[in-house]
Amino acid sequence: MSTWWYAQNGDAYGPLAMQRLRHLIVTGELTAQDWLWTPGMPSWERAGALQVFAQTVQASRSPFNMRDGGPPPSALPSSDQPRRAGPWTRLFAQWFDVYLLFTLLSVLVALTGYRLERDGTRFLAQLLILPVGLMIQAALLSTIGTTPGKAMLGLRVRRWDGALADLRTLIRRQGLLLLKGMGFGLPLITLVTSFLAKKKLDRARLTVWDEAAGTDVYQTEHRPGRLWLCALATMLVVVAGEVLADIAINGFPV
Repeated sequence: MSTWWYAQNGDAYGPLAMQRLRHLIVTGELTAQDWLWTPGMPSWERAGALQVFAQTVQASRSPFNMRDGGPPPSALPSSDQPRRAGPWTRLFAQWFDVYLLFTLLSVLVALTGYRLERDGTRFLAQLLILPVGLMIQAALLSTIGTTPGKAMLGLRVRRWDGALADLRTLIRRQGLLLLKGMGFGLPLITLVTSFLAKKKLDRARLTVWDEAAGTDVYQTEHRPGRLWLCALATMLVVVAGEVLADIAINGFPV
């Protein structure tokens, strides 16, 4: 899948998939006078001068000659800039965040003398914590653009224009993620929804929640070893939660 950058008034933004760039042109956020570049091009070119976008320009709702895109940036973007995150990286990051939040909740509840894991309510607590956790993620993504799990793997969530999404948009995104991506935490449904989402990502398509919100997940650096680190960190979080919850109820062993 080709990736593109666009520039307005000397500032470059990207990388974007071609379909998102077309969307920006059709909706009028980019005009024929703005600058575009993709790896392989020797220099920035006006959107209106590129044949590949000719039909998109014609279908645009914007009066293309009303605004000038300003000068192009002095340098070309680096083609090794943040790339779209793959399905496994996104999954590992998401589940680290889920288990981290559940562990914190488990320890806090244990301080009241109640043990979720031993009293048969772990599954119910997991179902309840998912919506809460996703809303907490929405708050984090609207302010810093990442979460603990995503930060560990170098991931960030951005709008298609590279900016942070607003809280309202992200709440909607997380709601769709809960329904279409995590199946409300129900094991068999989650397996199906995760498989369908992976198929879309493998084909370089957007997930339902990212498409609806106009966002995507980018990876600032690609280090395969970080997946194993994230998996190990998730197991350590779970084990630490068990130990701390026991200590909260029974005290330190003498």
